[in-house]
Amino acid sequence: MQSLPSFISLLESTWAEYQNRSKSLSKFILWIIPIFAVCFFGFATFFGSFALGMLQQSKAIIWAGIAIGAVITLIGLLFALWFTFAFKAIVIKPETPAKGVWRATAPRLLGYLGLVILTNLILLGGFILFVIPAILFHVWFVFAPQYFVLGSGITESLKKSKALCENRWWNVALMLMGSYICVAVPLNIAQYVVKYIPHFAGIGSFLVNIVSIFVGMPVLLIFIRKLRESVEEANVSTNANTTIPEQIG
Repeated sequence: MQSLPSFISLLESTWAEYQNRSKSLSKFILWIIPIFAVCFFGFATFFGSFALGMLQQSKAIIWAGIAIGAVITLIGLLFALWFTFAFKAIVIKPETPAKGVWRATAPRLLGYLGLVILTNLILLGGFILFVIPAILFHVWFVFAPQYFVLGSGITESLKKSKALCENRWWNVALMLMGSYICVAVPLNIAQYVVKYIPHFAGIGSFLVNIVSIFVGMPVLLIFIRKLRESVEEANVSTNANTTIPEQIG
């Protein structure tokens, strides 16, 4: 079986690509600001109208505010989902232009939502079955969103992801664990530590969140893409090496 590149080499190539693309990726991530503003306005309308209606004892204000706030919030969440899908498309397919990615991903947005819901239900079922199956499912289906971005359907993406990990589950799991330890764990520790620094908790937490969004998120996505590509290449090499002797025989 063809071996995978070392974790360090994957991490180095991931960081090199992030450095080369950090400006363009960061510009696209700025879409989070208006999306967050829409969601915040929706929540504020929802709860603000409820409080105002209670003060004035007006059911009309309460129900109108709840309806308007709910609609605005749903629009914000829809755009948040769309942003996630579009950002993954840019990372997974580097040739994708940022200007056209919104239009390109729009027709498959509901399909992506279906994939997200189905994957989370599978993981939830794994957690109900005492956590270990959830870890197994997470590794199996970690590449499913990438295959969906590349054009596969929902069930086909899940099948391709699982098949890719065939006979390489431990390799993929250890690589993923290493990436989480190198990226997510330090950010979580920093988020925890800044809470106990006097007069710095608020701004410190904000800065850690900024680093998580603009650095942690794209780095992890790039790493997982490179891991998928490495596994695909290794599997192709393995199949080629096993096919040639059979043909000779």
